[in-house]
Amino acid sequence: TLAPEVSTTLARLKTLIATSTAFDPATSKRLFRINASDYITTVLLAPLIERLQIAAPGISLGLSLPTAQSAQRLEAGEIDLLLTPEGFLETDHPRELLFEEKHVVVGASDNPALDGPMSIERFLDCGHIAVRISNQDTFVEAILKTLAPDRRIEVTAQSFIQVPWLLRGTKRLAVMHERLAIAAQPVFDLAIVESPYD
Repeated sequence: TLAPEVSTTLARLKTLIATSTAFDPATSKRLFRINASDYITTVLLAPLIERLQIAAPGISLGLSLPTAQSAQRLEAGEIDLLLTPEGFLETDHPRELLFEEKHVVVGASDNPALDGPMSIERFLDCGHIAVRISNQDTFVEAILKTLAPDRRIEVTAQSFIQVPWLLRGTKRLAVMHERLAIAAQPVFDLAIVESPYD
């Protein structure tokens, strides 16, 4: 009963392996569908796209933002690659660690709360900007709900890249990925300090 299905599956697997071994980025015209946040797009994919223009000029990237269904879309073959914190993956998905990121506290450079080391008291005294994507807590928001349940969230953004725009001219703070904060710092005149939480 299983023989025809196994035979078909093996044939597909052989085709996949043959195609994979013959892959030549310099001549490929393949579309890669990647699901990643605006943060990952900014710090990882934008530099990659610059390199691909030279090394793989025929390759196209279809970028989409994560949703609550991202893992299911990967499973269904609707996307080729999901770049996300490990906690958002299904336990049986193959995975590889790309990098680790530190989170920092960020605000406008004239925000007095950012003068000197950030204490937990000072952190909680300020209003905050939080990020929720598709009405789902981000990795850091989920952790901060446990560490700082009394944090006063005054603005909720739908993407990481919106946060620097929303900090300008305010006394609010945001907890941001360090790489994104460093990239945004000169453009938005931001101050960056270590988080009071490990």
